[in-house]
Amino acid sequence: HKLSSLSSIASIHNMSKFAVPVARIIDAFASTGLKQIAVRSPLQKNFQELTYNELSEMTKKIASNLTKEFGYKRGDVLVSDLPNTTENLLLQIACSRLGVAYASVKNSDGLTTLQTAVEKTGNGILKGCISTSMDSDLSSAQLNHPAIIASDEESIDTFCELTNSNLSSDALEEVTDNTASTLPWGYFNSTQPLQHADVLHLAQMCSNHLNMTPEDRVCVSITLCHSFGIASACAASLLAGATIVLPAVGGILGCGVPSERAAATLNMLGSERCTLLFADSHILKALGGLPPIHATSGGLSHLRGGVVKVGSGSDFMTDTVKYGDVTLSTMSKL
Repeated sequence: HKLSSLSSIASIHNMSKFAVPVARIIDAFASTGLKQIAVRSPLQKNFQELTYNELSEMTKKIASNLTKEFGYKRGDVLVSDLPNTTENLLLQIACSRLGVAYASVKNSDGLTTLQTAVEKTGNGILKGCISTSMDSDLSSAQLNHPAIIASDEESIDTFCELTNSNLSSDALEEVTDNTASTLPWGYFNSTQPLQHADVLHLAQMCSNHLNMTPEDRVCVSITLCHSFGIASACAASLLAGATIVLPAVGGILGCGVPSERAAATLNMLGSERCTLLFADSHILKALGGLPPIHATSGGLSHLRGGVVKVGSGSDFMTDTVKYGDVTLSTMSKL
């Protein structure tokens, strides 16, 4: 059985060389029967740990509910202000299954600009939103579908309902990865979309550069609403069958406060025995100002590398930076 599973994993790595949607690779890892952990977020109340099988089934159920209960379809855009929690990751993967783009905006002006840009394409509409507050710009916007409120104070109970389904396994299989590489994965505070092909390219590049394996535990300490977070970090981890560790802290939206993210990141690096770190220059600086974690608490003994974003762009640079005794690659624009 172990040899069969290892053979399956090898075939999955071969899949990642082609334009295979990220969701299908998740499904392929789920089908191996191995109880590999896909996501860990210990500081959250809900969704603290998900296996690849659970990640596969939950995102299928969310996708099914989005299309059957709320009418989302290929080409539509769903905008959200979910923080850097597992819910954000679940929703993005679910949307990708339907060919629905996930979007984030900074304010009401950004929402209006995005809505106009999407309508000009003629391929879809900015259909609705999932917001963490009834008082947000998103929830009060005039969209085609009423806002879905997923309040953080209520442990995102409404979002949990999206993961519930009485659908049979056959019905779940009806949710297909009907995406094309040129379809938008998401709009992240921009009218220029990050396409599915972009996500896969960045994921493959990072996975290969860091020699990621299913043994890796990858601390993703940057916003998921950016190509660096969702593609270079999360999608790369999923392509390798690794475990994503989210230092999610309630109340941190978007990039958040560097000192708060640094404290949560330091906690996860030690307690979760992370082997790789994805961070930006701001959080690396903030980490340098925190008391070091000692070897007796796990420390950084498991950390072997990672990537720090030092500017705009998504190219690996020749320069490296040090965190403790660990050498981290840098990413910017050539």
